[in-house]
Amino acid sequence: MSRHFLFFGIADHGHVLPYLALVEELVARGHRVTYVTSDDLADTVTGAGATAVRYESRYDKVDSFEIANHQDASLMPILLLEESISMMRATAEHLGDEIPDAIAYDIASFHAGRILGRKWNRPTVELNPFYASNENFSYLHAMMEFDDEADAAAVPPDMTPWLDRTGALLAENGIDEHPGQFAMAIHGFNLVHIPQAFQFSGETFDDRFKFVGPCLGSRHFLGEWKRPEDGLPLVLISLGTVFNKNPEFFKAAVEAFHGRPWHVVITVGDGIDPAELGELPANVEVHRWVPHLDVLEHAAVFVTHGGMGSVQEALYWGRPMVVIPQSRDQRPTARNISDRKLGVTLRPADVTAESLYRAVAETAEDTTLRGNAAEMREQVRQAGGTKRAADEVLAHVDSHR
Repeated sequence: MSRHFLFFGIADHGHVLPYLALVEELVARGHRVTYVTSDDLADTVTGAGATAVRYESRYDKVDSFEIANHQDASLMPILLLEESISMMRATAEHLGDEIPDAIAYDIASFHAGRILGRKWNRPTVELNPFYASNENFSYLHAMMEFDDEADAAAVPPDMTPWLDRTGALLAENGIDEHPGQFAMAIHGFNLVHIPQAFQFSGETFDDRFKFVGPCLGSRHFLGEWKRPEDGLPLVLISLGTVFNKNPEFFKAAVEAFHGRPWHVVITVGDGIDPAELGELPANVEVHRWVPHLDVLEHAAVFVTHGGMGSVQEALYWGRPMVVIPQSRDQRPTARNISDRKLGVTLRPADVTAESLYRAVAETAEDTTLRGNAAEMREQVRQAGGTKRAADEVLAHVDSHR
């Protein structure tokens, strides 16, 4: 029986791209997908076979780096809450009286997904591109560097404005529940896009959590890339799609490998104009976008900001990393990679051309890092990926018939 799925995803590649392969798989199996996302990502979800519903986003118009690292930790959660409100408005305008069969929402859009799931009495799927949280581990606490001994369901300090806004939104939608309980509740069905072996406290997570690993479909919209025939070891360098407005970092990266026996691929996204980097050495290529998976297949090391999408792509090919975290949500991942000896961490303040080159060269030669990354590659591939994700989602929806 064909189902109609409603997906929610904010205006951020890292909260949409992880699910495109799942969308493609659901459509290929004869189901219909409506995807609420920003104007910038509408063509991307349409390319996966979904019907795009554009919502008015403020997320893609603000300085995400400044907000993510602001002293007031409630700013980003409030911004995401506002995105959910806008998504719900766009959904009502598009669907009218139609009610979909199921809702799949990225964790950053949980207000929209959980509220509409309750109002419509429809099964919901919480999509998680990074670490899951349960009664023993809270990713929010890890990001905020909250007390490790605190109750995982506790709301960190300084989040009162966010709780107040959440309470008002619940009241507007006829939901009588404490906002803290609503926000911190463990969802009953969670599709987690990392392997359980990479999850903090992974052994404590039960069957509510389906660790399917990364769902890696086609990235044709990112262009093409071919391995050069220079025979040099290759390093990929990227700060992702949000935190890439950093010409000084990319200039240091070019300088680091000038005249050295490495081939360097740098992606800058929309953060800077590649021309700002000036004339490039013959062994360095700079692109706005290339399919990282294609490059990582041949890379020795990946220099990354530590965004989970980038990290999972590296682990898919078993590549060790040099992680330079740019925001709160990336620091736990940098720590996780270092603790598991899958790579090393550089603080942004410590990055120079020389320190970057040294970190890459030492990582490439470290047999422990390479061996552990290769072992994690097997965990990633055994997690099941796209087909398992679709099977789990459909079984969950069918169980609510």
